[in-house]
Amino acid sequence: MTIGADDQTAVSLRRALADELAERGALRSPAWRAAFEQVPGTPTSPLFFVWADNHHFVAVDPTAPDALE
Repeated sequence: MTIGADDQTAVSLRRALADELAERGALRSPAWRAAFEQVPGTPTSPLFFVWADNHHFVAVDPTAPDALE
């Protein structure tokens, strides 16, 4: 498999993030470092959840015009 320029940039950015986190002591496990280096940081879901008055979580889409009202 060939890695394109955009993919190579993503790989470099993930390694740089892992380097910085390791230097700060936030990544102490080789397994966690490998995860940060290998797993894309793109969002898997644009949603986040808030606790509603009726005692359950509600999904919020931050891209919706009225999301944070």
